[in-house]
Amino acid sequence: MIKHILSTLIIILAIVSITSAKELKPKRTFKVPDGYSVVGTFDINLDKVRDYIVQAPSKVLIYNGVTNNVQYTILLDSTADESVYFDNINTNRLTRSDLIRDVNANGVCEIPIRGLSNQTGEYLRLVDAQTGEKLIDTRFSFNTDNLYIYDADGNDTLDVVIERLDSVLIFSGSLRPTSIESLPFQTFLAHLSTFPNPTREFSTIVWKQFGMKDGEEAMVVIIDMQGREIERITSPIQSQTAEFKWNGRNKANTKVPDGVYLVKATTSTATSEGKIIVGQ
Repeated sequence: MIKHILSTLIIILAIVSITSAKELKPKRTFKVPDGYSVVGTFDINLDKVRDYIVQAPSKVLIYNGVTNNVQYTILLDSTADESVYFDNINTNRLTRSDLIRDVNANGVCEIPIRGLSNQTGEYLRLVDAQTGEKLIDTRFSFNTDNLYIYDADGNDTLDVVIERLDSVLIFSGSLRPTSIESLPFQTFLAHLSTFPNPTREFSTIVWKQFGMKDGEEAMVVIIDMQGREIERITSPIQSQTAEFKWNGRNKANTKVPDGVYLVKATTSTATSEGKIIVGQ
């Protein structure tokens, strides 16, 4: 009985060993041409088969995923260090393919190209892979701006949305790039806000400022119109935001007189100023 069990185990192990030793063969292969590197695989022509994107300093080639032939070519400006762009710098909100979309609804996806010009600085181009047409050509800071492609205006067409520190640009996919809507967010993203303001006895001071480091300590100083320091409050920064509570009192815990007070917020790298009105 034991010999029978051992023999059975040996046979099973032999079968497993033979099976695991088989080499898995890919369904299809693609050889990257000399001088090019792989950017990614994406369904550019929307036929439900991923195509191959490769690039060299002077051009981007898009190979059809079925035929392995070059289907589209996008020329690059090598002096501007242009390359296909993905939103990796803005950290993990987007997957790589979220920026490869058919914005103008012509059946072929557009390709975002980043570059750096001596004349204009950092920029972003959105190029139709089929026609080579530039749908968008705009300034774009890769360290501070965010790029999204989605239906921003609810009309069932894709739009290109660029969030900047001081504004949001919405490029309509159904119109030409001249249709830009700029929505100012300067007071919200880069300055102090205080509420309630005016106040009688208590205020919350919120400071949102791009570039502030989480965990760093921020400080606000309350100053009267004669330039005298009334109070200072510290707060840790979280999500580039610092929040302070002021009870309308000075360092001696005495209620301050009615009037206008300057609020000065500082960190090791940034400053901002605002005002609080007390007593109205």
